[in-house]
Amino acid sequence: MGFHHDEAEEEQVPFRLEGASGADRHIVVTAAKRRWLDEHLARQWRRPPTAEESDRSVADFVREEVLYREALALGLDRDDLVVRRRLVQKMEMLALRDGPGVSEADLMDYYLAHRAEYAIGESVSFRHVFFGVAARGVGAPAAAGAVLAELRDRGASGVSGLGDPPPMPPEVSEWTRSMVAARFGPGFAEAVFEAGPGGWSGPVASAYGWHLVFVTRRAAARVPDFAEVAGRIATDLDAARRAGALDRIYASVRGAYRVEIEPAPASMPDSPSHLHDHAERTRA
Repeated sequence: MGFHHDEAEEEQVPFRLEGASGADRHIVVTAAKRRWLDEHLARQWRRPPTAEESDRSVADFVREEVLYREALALGLDRDDLVVRRRLVQKMEMLALRDGPGVSEADLMDYYLAHRAEYAIGESVSFRHVFFGVAARGVGAPAAAGAVLAELRDRGASGVSGLGDPPPMPPEVSEWTRSMVAARFGPGFAEAVFEAGPGGWSGPVASAYGWHLVFVTRRAAARVPDFAEVAGRIATDLDAARRAGALDRIYASVRGAYRVEIEPAPASMPDSPSHLHDHAERTRA
């Protein structure tokens, strides 16, 4: 089992991993470097490495360092989007390294400033019995209507064996209006959210056929408590801090660069139709 630097690249190390400074073809594995390699193996394996394992980790380091320098000499770090983006991520890590930690107060402040972003739309829970147009044709709504009276006597239970196999789950829990509309159709969503809980209604048309619907619960739109979304808040605050830190680095060094941007070719359309279509689909 060898040592690979990608396993430790996020750790704070007491030296640069490319070896001692000097000529490009001069690599020195210092005592401090070797000690760090051994300590890393000890943490990874939960025991000190043997002399043979220590020697192998040093050999792995030298092999990686040689190949790394040869890759740089060949310019493999240029014109590679993956490498470019990873280096930008490293700049982001440098920007955040000395920043303050995130406290509970920071999370609460972010939550209070962005409460509206965590709002949960009104939701509905319901059961439904499906009557498919594909199987029953124009007789589907009539078949659903004939079963409605029977279901009203039974209540929410006892629907097994009625109707056709549904294209969606027979029971839905806490779906928002947009979720229902996306899966059943806007008209179906409107009808379900207007129906009162505790009784069967219908037939209601969907994109697939007709349904008898029993609404079990409706919940009004609300803003969740801090505890409910604490995990999301931590993720969002971290992303905001990362973006802000990188923006500050960029602003501090941008003035040192002379940038020339040539005009777009005259033949290039202002807004390519395929990009416009993609943008419209994305907004939708």
